[in-house]
Amino acid sequence: MHRAALRAGRTVDMTAAVYRQQMRDELDFDLAAFRYVNVGRSQHKGIELGVRVDAPAGTSMFASLTRQAVRAMNGPNTGRQLKAVPRQSLSAGITGGPSRLQASLSVSDLRGAFLDDANQRRFPAFTRVDARLSTTAASLRFHLDLINALDRKLVSTGFPDPSGTDVVYYHPAARRVLQLGVGSAW
Repeated sequence: MHRAALRAGRTVDMTAAVYRQQMRDELDFDLAAFRYVNVGRSQHKGIELGVRVDAPAGTSMFASLTRQAVRAMNGPNTGRQLKAVPRQSLSAGITGGPSRLQASLSVSDLRGAFLDDANQRRFPAFTRVDARLSTTAASLRFHLDLINALDRKLVSTGFPDPSGTDVVYYHPAARRVLQLGVGSAW
């Protein structure tokens, strides 16, 4: 991590991580057998980059990028990407406003995940936009979230038909959601 102080009260935090990890006895769920199975060996390698800029009056912006390769290292799918792990994720956002009323907007994008161990079917890539308004009263913090603000059809998970047909069963994520929350710090 690196922090730099800029003029006019601005700061920039930058992070970077590069990793490579060999895994043994990684677990997966086998839908056809309806039980957990041992994947055996896998390799996780990737890079993660992030930046956050804080400005006076509570305004901040952030962005992060993850590129990863998670591959089976033994068995019939050696060298293939493990299912349901996105190859790339990107997120960015901005928060600002006076301390009593903050607004934020964020964007998340995921792509490059497979539905199956053989890497024959891909998950649909998606981009989601979320927004939040928050305020304080005494020791309470109230927030109003608009999740999936653009009301996009998104797939959060899914699996091919275990009987071997071409049917894919998707579990869609919620469409537009409005959520009210209350929190307190003691």
